[in-house]
Amino acid sequence: MGPHRIFIAGAYGDYTPLGNRQGNVERLDEVTKQIMLKGHIPYNPVGQMRYFDDDARLTKKQFVAVSDDMLSLCDALMYVCGSPGADREYEIAKEQGKII
Repeated sequence: MGPHRIFIAGAYGDYTPLGNRQGNVERLDEVTKQIMLKGHIPYNPVGQMRYFDDDARLTKKQFVAVSDDMLSLCDALMYVCGSPGADREYEIAKEQGKII
C-alpha cells in the first residue's frame, strides 16, 4: 500500500488550549513534517489559512469549504488537539469512515 493522505485537524485561533495562534501553527507544522518524514502526504488547512486570514475578501465560509474538500480527499485524519473546527472535522471524518 502506498502513502496515506492525512488531514491534520488542530486548533488555530487564540482561544485554543495552546493559548496562542503562533504556538498552534508551529505545532501543526511539526505534525506536518513528521507525517512527511513517515512517507505520507499531509493536508494541513491551517498551513494554508494562516497566509490568507487577514484578507477581508475571503470569508470563514470559504475556508471551511476548502478545508472540507481537503478532508474529502484524505484517507485518514490526525486529530492534534481540539477546537470547534477540529472537532467538526473529526466528526465528519468519523462519518466518512476515515482512519483516525
